[in-house]
Amino acid sequence: MSFDQQNLASALAKADPAECGTSKSASPLEDETTYNRPGDWVYASPAMKGTQPYWPNSIFRVYIKPAAKKIGLTKRIGWHTFRHTFGTILIANGENPKVIQELLRHANLKVTMDTYVQAVSDEKRNAQSKVVKMLLPGVRKRETV
Repeated sequence: MSFDQQNLASALAKADPAECGTSKSASPLEDETTYNRPGDWVYASPAMKGTQPYWPNSIFRVYIKPAAKKIGLTKRIGWHTFRHTFGTILIANGENPKVIQELLRHANLKVTMDTYVQAVSDEKRNAQSKVVKMLLPGVRKRETV
């Protein structure tokens, strides 16, 4: 996961709901709403008096962009950024690549592994260290002071 992906994921996870103007409940569905009849939108927009849902661009503009700006993220981000971040976090957690493919709804594993996930730096170091230990079993890691 890139530095920017880590910062964005961290900022969004730590976002103060009161600061964002969002719910403090565990689920938005637990909030009291006037749009709670069968057939009403799950995330009904109060601005549209419940006749339409919140639009992704509005959510992005009102919540995501300010969170990214707050942490100093300057790279261009979009909804697809979250798909890449999600895949990378899953692989870093040791999840089965086939499960990740299915969660991301990719037709084949190659797309998932080649396009959507990145090796995290610690994983790269560990993989390289294993090879070094295999090739040079008597060499110990130099201690840093």
